[in-house]
Amino acid sequence: MVPTIYPESPRVMIRFPGRYLLGFVLLAFVGCSRVDDASRAQASNDVSATAREGTHAVSVVVVRPGMDAGDSRRTVLEPWIDAPVVARHKGIVRQVLVEEGRRVGKGAVLARLEDDEYRLDLERASALSSQADAEAARARKSAADNLISQHELEVAEAHARAMKADENLARLECQRCEMRAPIAGVVRLSRVEQDAIVDEGEILFHVSETTRLRASIYLNAADFTPWASSDTKIARVTPLSTAAAPAQAGHVLIANPIADPVTGLHHVEIEVAPGPGLAPGAEVLVDLAASKNGGDSATQAVLPRGAYLERKGNALSVYRVAQGRAEKVLVQLGEARADGFPVLAGLAPGDLVLAAGELPPAEGTPVQAKLSSVR
Repeated sequence: MVPTIYPESPRVMIRFPGRYLLGFVLLAFVGCSRVDDASRAQASNDVSATAREGTHAVSVVVVRPGMDAGDSRRTVLEPWIDAPVVARHKGIVRQVLVEEGRRVGKGAVLARLEDDEYRLDLERASALSSQADAEAARARKSAADNLISQHELEVAEAHARAMKADENLARLECQRCEMRAPIAGVVRLSRVEQDAIVDEGEILFHVSETTRLRASIYLNAADFTPWASSDTKIARVTPLSTAAAPAQAGHVLIANPIADPVTGLHHVEIEVAPGPGLAPGAEVLVDLAASKNGGDSATQAVLPRGAYLERKGNALSVYRVAQGRAEKVLVQLGEARADGFPVLAGLAPGDLVLAAGELPPAEGTPVQAKLSSVR
C-alpha cells in the first residue's frame, strides 16, 4: 500500500492504514521501555557504586563465647559403682531372695540355683580328701619308724594335697550356685524369676552404690583443649527433673587427654554428691568452666589469635567493627591459650574484630567486614 501525501498541508502528513499504525506504535513503546529499563539498571549500578565508594573492605575475626557462656551437656547420673551379678553356672533358679530397690549388704545372697549335683560332687571330694589325709598321716608314722622310704612319704603327702584341692574346687562350684552381692548397695535391676532357666555368664542383678554419683560427658578437641589447659577445672551439675533444685558443685575425676580413636571425643567424668533431684538415673545439665589461679571467675569470651592487637604502654586495644564502621576499643585479656585470649573486659561474644595483617582504618571510616580465614 502506498501512503497518501498531502502537499497542501504546512506539515507533511503520512497516513497509514489502521493496522500498520497500531503495530508501529507498539514497537515504538517497547523500544522506549527497554531503554528505560536499561537506564534504571545503569542508575542503580551507579548508586551502588556511589554507596561503596569510600568504604574500606577489612578482614575480621569473631569473638567466640567461652566455656562458661553456654557450654552445657545433658547427661544422666550414674551410680559410682554399678556391679553386675553374673550366673556362674547354667541351671534352674530355685530361690529369689531380693527385689529391685532393696538395700543389701556385701555378700548377701540374692538368689540360688539348683545345686544337687554340685553338693554330691562336694561330698565325694570331701570323702576322698579325708581318705588321702589319713593315708598321709600313716605314711608319716611309717616313715618315722623307717618302714617306708622318703619317696613313698612324699607321694602320699602330694596325693593328700591334690585331694584337698579337689575338695576346695568342688566347694567353690557349689558356692557358685548362690548369687551374692559383690558390694553393699541397692539392687538396681533384677532379671531373674523363680524356676527360670539361666545360662552361664548371664547377668541376673545389678547392685549399685548410691552414696556417690558420677556424670560422664564427651567433648570434642575444640572444647576440651582450652578447658583442660586451665589451672582450675570447675563443673556444676543442675538437675532437670526437679523444679527449682539448686545446682551442685562437681569434682572432676577424669579428663582424658587422649581422644577416642573412633569418635574423636575426650571423656570427662565428674563426681557429685546425692541431693535434691540428684539420684541415679536423673537427667542433669553439666556446665563446665575454667578459671585461672583458682579464682571463681570463668571465661565469658575468647578473642582468637588471628585478631589485630595494638599496644601502647600498658594499654591494649583492638578495632571493633560495628554498624559499618571501625572503632578502637581498649581491652583486657588473660593469658594466651591454645584457642586464643580470654577476654576479661572490653569485648563480648559475637563482636567482630579487625584481623591481624590488616591496616587499621581511621576512626569512623566506613568499612565492609569480611570473615577472615585465619583463626
